[in-house]
Amino acid sequence: MPKNAQARTADEGSLHESKAQEHSPGSGPQFKSDLLRYLAAYGQKRTGPLVDQLKVYDFSTAKVALVASVPSSLFNDKDRKQTDWGWPALRKILSLIPSTTKQTERPCIVAQVSSVATLGERWISHFFDLLSTTRPNLDSPAEKSPLKPKCRIMFPTAEEVRLSLDGYASGSSIHTKLKSAPAKKQLSLLRPMLVHWSGEKGGSNPPSQLMLSSGQTASESNQTSKTREAGRDRAAPHIKTYIRFANEAMDSIDWALLSSANLSTQAWGAMEKDGKVRICSYEIGVVVWPGLFENNINVLQVSDERHSSEHAGMKNPKGEEENSSSETESDPPDSTSHESSSTDKGTFTADSTLPAGLGKSSKEKLPAAEPPQNDNESETESDPEPSTSIPETKREHQSIMVPTFMKDKPSLEEQDAGSASSKAANPASKTTVGLRLPYNLPLVPYHLDEDPWGKELDYEEPDSKGVVWTST
Repeated sequence: MPKNAQARTADEGSLHESKAQEHSPGSGPQFKSDLLRYLAAYGQKRTGPLVDQLKVYDFSTAKVALVASVPSSLFNDKDRKQTDWGWPALRKILSLIPSTTKQTERPCIVAQVSSVATLGERWISHFFDLLSTTRPNLDSPAEKSPLKPKCRIMFPTAEEVRLSLDGYASGSSIHTKLKSAPAKKQLSLLRPMLVHWSGEKGGSNPPSQLMLSSGQTASESNQTSKTREAGRDRAAPHIKTYIRFANEAMDSIDWALLSSANLSTQAWGAMEKDGKVRICSYEIGVVVWPGLFENNINVLQVSDERHSSEHAGMKNPKGEEENSSSETESDPPDSTSHESSSTDKGTFTADSTLPAGLGKSSKEKLPAAEPPQNDNESETESDPEPSTSIPETKREHQSIMVPTFMKDKPSLEEQDAGSASSKAANPASKTTVGLRLPYNLPLVPYHLDEDPWGKELDYEEPDSKGVVWTST
């Protein structure tokens, strides 16, 4: 069956148990609905039995929003009743998440990927504008918006691949093109945003002796900050993570996404001239944010010396109680493009505004939404309509999310730093959610003489295994 036909079949199927119930984004019922719809898109023969089995499970304790892609060509309709695919789905979720950035500080967004396709200036600009989306401040509409987020792309250099545990061989699954004219033009646009995967250890020269690619000296790029090590700098990355830090100190997190989707139009969707968003691949990811853990201290609360942890039971298909860990560190899986994620303890980081070359394009607006047509999609009565907003909750108990390194639970120092940088009041009432990062902080920008790894190039210096790399 053609891929588009599979996607159409999935939309036509009856995948949900309720016809009229609305579920909040990030809730267990909505996650279940979206997960079943995604799996059904592969077709009845491939995933039908799995979908049937998962229908009987209780996902009510899940606190995460699914963001997925399936091969499709759909209008960018903000009012669509069903959950979207690709970047429209991500934009819809991010528009519901409030920012905790103080007015005087600048948030940082990092896209950490293992593949960068040839994207085009307009798409790059729009995608990072999308990542900057937040929910308006409903409590103080007149409050001045925080500064425009800085944006970084984390991608390994050839030197980082060479020195990795598996040497050049690990670079066979890390992709970006560097030879063609469009690729060279794109590299010049992205260079100010590029940062090392291995942090300070990834540079071939001491950062204090070189001008950075962004035009800043090492001291200006916050190199004097204390290094926070994730312990994975020699493991070549295949994980894909996107994160918004609330400030440049990167001690508080607004949201985090773990996905199989790299930076490509095939994965996130390309805007066609007719107003449709065309997606070519299957991808799956999850978004978490601090608000998911507010006013729910009995479910997935992170604990440390100050907080006691509560465990939430979950019933299996037989109605028996099962124990579930309440330690809420988002310990998402390492993921492979076009496949469901496999486990890898990690998440994400950020640092620098869009390059000057992308400034004008960032002001362009996406084409206006057009009414959806019966093209690769059929909305059924059996599909619940996702709520278009996250219900306002009483601020009795607030949550913050902080990065952790080589451990699951945040230390007292990490909690204090996150609390100090958060706009939320009454620190004593907060739940602190730890998010384990897969890379070091602070971020280290590329030097002027450094380029991303390119498997199409030849590298004569022996790697950690004593071999050289010859492109084929």
